[in-house]
Amino acid sequence: MKQIEAEIAAAKDRLNELFERHRKARAQMNALHDPMSARFPVEIGSKIFEMCIPTELFGYPIYLGALCQNWRKIAWSTPGVWNFIDIDADRLAKWVELQDIAVEWLFRSCDLPLTVKVHSSSTSSDEKTILCVQALAEYLNELSPRWQTLDLALPGECFSLFHGKGLACPLLHTLKLKKYGHHSQECDFYLENAKPRELLLGDSVTLKSLQVGFYNLTRANVPCFDAEECAGFFKQAALLESCVVRFTGRQADSPLLGEVIVSHIFANSNLTFKDLGYGALKGDTILSFLTRSSCHLRKLRISESPFDNNEIVSLLGGVPSLQHLNIHPYESDDEDFLESLAEAIAQENVGEVQFLPLLKSFRYLICDPLLWTWDQLLDSLDKLGPGRRPLKTMRIYLSTWQGFYLDVDSLARIDKLSQAGLKLMIYEGFKSVNIIKRSRNYHLKQLQASSKLANPKAGPVLEDSAVQ
Repeated sequence: MKQIEAEIAAAKDRLNELFERHRKARAQMNALHDPMSARFPVEIGSKIFEMCIPTELFGYPIYLGALCQNWRKIAWSTPGVWNFIDIDADRLAKWVELQDIAVEWLFRSCDLPLTVKVHSSSTSSDEKTILCVQALAEYLNELSPRWQTLDLALPGECFSLFHGKGLACPLLHTLKLKKYGHHSQECDFYLENAKPRELLLGDSVTLKSLQVGFYNLTRANVPCFDAEECAGFFKQAALLESCVVRFTGRQADSPLLGEVIVSHIFANSNLTFKDLGYGALKGDTILSFLTRSSCHLRKLRISESPFDNNEIVSLLGGVPSLQHLNIHPYESDDEDFLESLAEAIAQENVGEVQFLPLLKSFRYLICDPLLWTWDQLLDSLDKLGPGRRPLKTMRIYLSTWQGFYLDVDSLARIDKLSQAGLKLMIYEGFKSVNIIKRSRNYHLKQLQASSKLANPKAGPVLEDSAVQ
């Protein structure tokens, strides 16, 4: 028996010796894998991790720590890679297990501002789910003084659970809310002292349901259900620089937007009107709103909204500060717009630029390309007057493309515009096919084919793969 026990002890010693040799071999391998990080202080490694690692990909710090001991030491000592947490609310039934991980995770972030994301793919929630989200919210509310970004994509009744604590959210910079579930479902949201600078709301979240300050907002992407709600928002958001307004409905008794005065100036503002669900977009109404509110608009985008050509041209004539224009008509409303635009420009006196004098870029989507010829399109674009404005780029998108290549004369006209300092790009809108480039390659291929017939010893014709 003693002999057996001695042999067992010797075997254990031998096994421990092998484990130690294995550990040293792994350490040497890791050192060869990354010979640099062990030579500089941990602080430098931490800075590299913070600058290069996409922290929005949840779980990345764990993967870093699994690579080698030295990387684990750096990752565990870098609070900047632990201040983002993304929680799947559909897995909160195991919150008891997840809580310990979340606590340790956020403990490593020290006192840095936090990005908190809680999402769910479920369109409805039962009582058990709400209780689980409530348990999570109670823990996260304790950390609300450190919230820098709060991103919630949950059933509406869960929003009110994230209400902060004490001083609430003095650091909150970005607030994102997306509601799942029935459109009529309540989603009241209240954060004391929260004055975010960026606000992004899903289509089912109303501005009236939020009790947060809009006074510091510089960027917003919000739905408006009526003009009164929109006007109230603009009156509070005095510092807006970029705003996307998605109109989704209109109450019959709401005042017209053009009757509202916003006393402050939107400095360097970017305004988008999108998805209007009630009739045509009224250019005179928007112009009245902008002029009465002293809005120095730099960027304007009208997207997927019915409009009257003459009214929109009149609107553009009333905003001389405009530098970037993006028009995405609704269905077939584009048939006469470019011509109306060209006519307005043609009325300028010789040597004077009165219509869009500061325009730098223009984007336009042609919904029905079959209504146009290339000559008509280029005639309209020519009248924008390259050289008379700071206009440098024009992007024209075709909703569909039937393979109608630009002819040689049209390509020559485009080259002439380019020589005048205007870069014109024409794309098939949804596939980003460069039609100008394809047309050039098509004609080059035709030319080479003709040369091949005339001279059998000529080089090979371009293959289809060369046509981009």
